[in-house]
Amino acid sequence: MRVLQVYHHFRPCTGGIERHIEDLCINLINKGHKSDVVCLDYCHDKKEKLPHYEEYKNIEINRLPFVDLKIYNIAPGVLKIIKHYDLIHVHGIGFFSDFLALTSFIHRIPLILTTHGGIFHTKNHYFLKKIYFNLWCKFIFKRFKRIIAVSKNDEKSFSKVSSRVTFIPNGIELKDFSNISKSEEKNSFIFVGRLSKNKRVDNLIRMIFFLKKKVKNVKLYVIGEDWEETLTDLKKLTEDLELKENVIFLGKVRDRIKLINYYSRAQFFLSASQYEGFGITVLEAMASGKIVAVNDISPFKEFVKNNENGFIVDYSRPKVAANKIFSLLNKDLSNVKKRASATVEDYSWGKIIKKIESIYETGER
Repeated sequence: MRVLQVYHHFRPCTGGIERHIEDLCINLINKGHKSDVVCLDYCHDKKEKLPHYEEYKNIEINRLPFVDLKIYNIAPGVLKIIKHYDLIHVHGIGFFSDFLALTSFIHRIPLILTTHGGIFHTKNHYFLKKIYFNLWCKFIFKRFKRIIAVSKNDEKSFSKVSSRVTFIPNGIELKDFSNISKSEEKNSFIFVGRLSKNKRVDNLIRMIFFLKKKVKNVKLYVIGEDWEETLTDLKKLTEDLELKENVIFLGKVRDRIKLINYYSRAQFFLSASQYEGFGITVLEAMASGKIVAVNDISPFKEFVKNNENGFIVDYSRPKVAANKIFSLLNKDLSNVKKRASATVEDYSWGKIIKKIESIYETGER
């Protein structure tokens, strides 16, 4: 089968969805399919124009020029690319899902959609988003053969506007974590994710400020691409709280092995995110043998069970969060790690790819 994955961004851009699409392509190719990508010709910061064609690990990447309307990017050139494929798999909702649904009577290629959390990750334009989702999406979703919800939360939301929703979580490549180093820096923490406002890395920094009063040699490693110029504010907060020696910004890390090595160094993985479509970095941390301490949001709680395979922490109150983390530092948490390791087995790509192939086979008919 020839499958085209469609999303706004792809490598070298970094992010959970970009990583999911790359792993999906590689797993499909390994099973004998052709799986390529079409995306826009820039990364999130829009500072770097990317080549319009590239090959990577047998994936053909076609990048399109576009018209930037701030909240909506238009790239009608996608119609020239899709004619070479048997099935189109769109990731996320926006221009591509709208345009390919509206032109489906022209191209007549079956469409699959993966939700990746929808559009409500920020409160910007919230009223317009509600209208768009409840009215417009209800109309265009009729053009999709199946809609894959990556979380139970998404399944519940999208089932209100479509009867074609199937729950399939994102996968994780477990073999990448099989030889991970067991050496950890004591009292060290890591955050991995894009540095956007909804990730609330500022609350992690404030938590470190209070934790430092109890633990002098505490370290927080922050890995991720700057979004919405958030990094400037985070660095200023770090300076204001006199934490320059304790909070280390490592930027975006594109190399998977290098990223896994960073995971291995930390004792805990932290996330104060207010919204996630799924939360693949939490699963990666669990696969790395890290103790995860994450914010109290629905997507995280689907696989992080408090006091069993990880911990749910209220980061909206940084001082309270610091006390909670401090109480865990010298505990024997080996059983928590074992249960976390068992949890990630359910999300292995070996299991997930079979479910997605089944959706593709149904969609082709």
